Amino acid sequence: MEVYHASALHGLDPKALKTGWGWSKAQLAQPLLAVATGGNAVNVYTAQGIPWAPVKGAIKNVRGTAAACLAWHPSLPLLAVGWQDGAISVWDAVQRHMEEDSKVHRQPIGHLLWTATGSHLLTTDTQGKVAIWEIDKHQQPQARGSTVEKGSTITHVTWGTQPAGPAEGSAAATAYYAVSTPDSGTVTLKWLNEAGQSGVVQSVNSWWPSQTAALQSYWVAETQRPGSRQLSGMW
Repeated sequence: MEVYHASALHGLDPKALKTGWGWSKAQLAQPLLAVATGGNAVNVYTAQGIPWAPVKGAIKNVRGTAAACLAWHPSLPLLAVGWQDGAISVWDAVQRHMEEDSKVHRQPIGHLLWTATGSHLLTTDTQGKVAIWEIDKHQQPQARGSTVEKGSTITHVTWGTQPAGPAEGSAAATAYYAVSTPDSGTVTLKWLNEAGQSGVVQSVNSWWPSQTAALQSYWVAETQRPGSRQLSGMW
């Protein structure tokens, strides 16, 4: 028999639910729900709707800006938060402790994506900057490779399971992303590794039925090709 709980989360702006929410994925910890509020904080609740340490260790942006997106670590009770001012935070739900970096991005965060192992984090912002982070033993995000696609929009992101470019054959983490440039008529698929090296994979026509269909077709073709680089991510 399954038991479901219905609890009202008081004090939340309904619009905040469009910004970010998500359940933790750690197997050995109780499920936690993170919800971006309409202000400068992220609230965390148990499966019963009870606030998780509402006072101690609050997840807040001290500069007063709201959260742009959220992403739980794939196996640990760690929550990554991207803020509207470009800051990146990693919050430890067990220690109620948060580490932050506000130097790499200066614009609202558009994507947050962990690798399958949780060793690295991929971020983008609304001005076309893409960055790879490594999470150290203190759960602090350390900036690695980055690049800027000036005047463009990053529409999709994913991780490859094998390095690309000069780092191929090494342990360097490699991210793949789609770049849409106004009036160019194309969507360009690119890669970036943690050493800061980047390159072009392929360009597709933007008149395809949708960018998503074009990108998914490309990834399917790549993963089915003998000896291909396997990709993982979300669309």
